[in-house]
Amino acid sequence: RDVSGATGTTSEVTPSSNDLFKQLNQELSYFPILQQDFANRIHWSVSPVYEDANHNPELVVTDISATFLVPDTPLKISVMASDPDLDELELVYHLYTNHGQLVTSGRQVARAATEIAIKIPDSIAQATSYHLILELKDSGKIPLSKYGHLVLLPEHD
Repeated sequence: RDVSGATGTTSEVTPSSNDLFKQLNQELSYFPILQQDFANRIHWSVSPVYEDANHNPELVVTDISATFLVPDTPLKISVMASDPDLDELELVYHLYTNHGQLVTSGRQVARAATEIAIKIPDSIAQATSYHLILELKDSGKIPLSKYGHLVLLPEHD
């Protein structure tokens, strides 16, 4: 790689093709969502009537049972979910390690006040931090999503 003109130190990292595939697959999984958001924005620009377009749902985390993850103990999270178009909503969650490894995921129908319980596996103390991604997806003609991100730590003795 050409680093001419760069200052400081550099290190060459050559991930395996399997690692590259995993990273690319993770990044591309959000591509359809970005396309749907763009399609809705185009629709908004040509529609003079608010009700003719789909609008993003709203997601607010209102309570969390713990910020430290305890192995084999459920993590309970309360959220407020709403949609300005009154579309049905689905809440999807993914818990990742700080290295991008998926620990667990799930989905459920979202109501105005929704509580999810995530079972924390025994192997939870293997990473230094965990990232919980919440996705609230509406059921509009072109679905839209709203995201939440929580950083959680494993409990240490």
